[in-house]
Amino acid sequence: MQSNLRSSNSSEYGKSEVINPDGQPIPHLYEAGELGAPFPSQYIAGGNLADCLISGKSAGENAATKKAPIKTIANVEETVTDFNPTSDLNKEEFELDHNQYLGKSNAGMGGELVVRVTVDDDQNITNVEVLKQSETEEISAKALATLPKLMVEQNTYEVDAVSGASRTDTALKEAVKDALSQVK
Repeated sequence: MQSNLRSSNSSEYGKSEVINPDGQPIPHLYEAGELGAPFPSQYIAGGNLADCLISGKSAGENAATKKAPIKTIANVEETVTDFNPTSDLNKEEFELDHNQYLGKSNAGMGGELVVRVTVDDDQNITNVEVLKQSETEEISAKALATLPKLMVEQNTYEVDAVSGASRTDTALKEAVKDALSQVK
């Protein structure tokens, strides 16, 4: 499939509709960026930012306009009755022992960051484990290795940041703070 700026008249600059291999638009599907540009086979890899901006504006405007509903295939509901998109997709199980607490943050670059914080009976931090993260390894690896150790040593989530990984630092500190907020 490819994207094509289709225009019903010359006064508009395009609809950024995605077209199928037969050259027909796929209803309610739009593309922005280099593949949504007027000439998708040229200037690949960021060579023409203006085309990306224009196709993004076009795709957004056209996606937001009211359209006729898409015709559905008969009996489609019968084939997907067992599907529940909210059932188990976001369920993650992390085991917790005595004095362990989960903390979460979405302040990083890669989405949700989850930590397990262990405290002793005096509520001192004894361990900080990163259980889930999707940060860019080249940027965040040092922060994810260094900050938990500093938090244990200093018994606080308010430790000095690692240079060059400020979003990861923020997410990790926020997640540990979240976990510690549950300590009674």
